[in-house]
Amino acid sequence: LEGPWRFAGDNGGIMVDPSDDPAHWTYNAAIGADNPAFLKIGKKYYIYYKCGTPNHMDAKYGYAVSERLEGPYTLCDAPITDNVSYLEDAQAFAYRGKYYLLTTDNLGGNTGVYGDLILWESTDGLRFKLADAKIAMGNIFRDYSGKLERPAVLFIKGKPAYLYAAADVNISGGSVAESYVFKIEWKTKK
Repeated sequence: LEGPWRFAGDNGGIMVDPSDDPAHWTYNAAIGADNPAFLKIGKKYYIYYKCGTPNHMDAKYGYAVSERLEGPYTLCDAPITDNVSYLEDAQAFAYRGKYYLLTTDNLGGNTGVYGDLILWESTDGLRFKLADAKIAMGNIFRDYSGKLERPAVLFIKGKPAYLYAAADVNISGGSVAESYVFKIEWKTKK
């Protein structure tokens, strides 16, 4: 852990860039490939990323895959989420044979509520459908403040136990935003 450290890949540590092929869905991305999340599925390494083209608000998630952690990574051919509105901040994880993305519904167009967290479920980790997703958690105040961002899940004994997230407010009334920790009550279908 003490190093020395070096950048991975051939591009100064950047592992995923939008395609320079005009026919690819990431071409001419408004803000590049950003908001990455990482997951190993089988023997392959996946970097999930958000990419918006040509309009930033049309962003969807895709993945890049590699046989080696250090890359090189190959972009998927099409978006893997079918969201209808802007989302970001994915956390990727696997649990009980399924794969999940936890994202922020920034404008509320996917869930109907500004800032809710969406839990996307997939059987293969390669396609995530809004029809299979659910609201994982609402925002703190149920209005246009209190949106949770950059969610992360802590596993204890192999089970999702805690959700960590930053918010754009301070519920104690302070002048700066805070981060919050929530206990997860994971409910599975029988």
